[in-house]
Amino acid sequence: MRRFWPLVAIGVILGAGLAFLSLVRVTSHGLSYRKPVVWQSQAMILLTQPGAPEFRGVIPAPAPGSSGPTPVNLTGFTDQYSLYANGDAVRRLMHDEGAPATWSITAAPALPTIPGATYPVIALSGHADSANGAVSAVQYGKRALVEYVKRQAQAAKIPTDQRIDLQTVQSATAPVVVVPRKKTLPIVVFLAVVVATLGLAFILENLRPRVRAVAPAAATFLDHGDSAEPAVGAGSKKHTA
Repeated sequence: MRRFWPLVAIGVILGAGLAFLSLVRVTSHGLSYRKPVVWQSQAMILLTQPGAPEFRGVIPAPAPGSSGPTPVNLTGFTDQYSLYANGDAVRRLMHDEGAPATWSITAAPALPTIPGATYPVIALSGHADSANGAVSAVQYGKRALVEYVKRQAQAAKIPTDQRIDLQTVQSATAPVVVVPRKKTLPIVVFLAVVVATLGLAFILENLRPRVRAVAPAAATFLDHGDSAEPAVGAGSKKHTA
């Protein structure tokens, strides 16, 4: 890595740049995130009837000689009205009123706090890419659902006193983030580029290894036991005491 540090530096810079571009996009208006945060706000809608039967402890008896209308169990309509809210017709009414295409709503029967209990209440959630947008999406969704139900009742020629009313029990709640902005892709991109750069550096090192100068080996001396004594010359003189 020290030998090919320019390559490693370029790889780190390239990885950081690609990771940044995988998170944001560059446009003529500046920088913007590729995937926005999803905010949610929720409202509670009550299914009721004229005369507020949910506030009555006793249903009045019909007049003598008249069978009277049969009360409707509104709790059984929460699934059906949730489907209406999630349908294309309500979505079109939202957009026709001016809601952006990125806003959406989802509806489901409200979860009871007591196990086994059922309520004629729908939980309507609005989703948008901003906190204020989520609150506005709920408002648009409620108006679109009420308008859809009203049009269907008028088309069926249902008398006004026999229609199901939709009343807001809880307005839009404080928006919260339900889908945060994920940073997994930028991290993966950065690590992939850096690992590939380091791998290339090691490959280049193996293909072109650095040749290092080696000091010459020290001279080898013979042992005294193996060395031969110098021979006496033929014309040498022998000294005697």
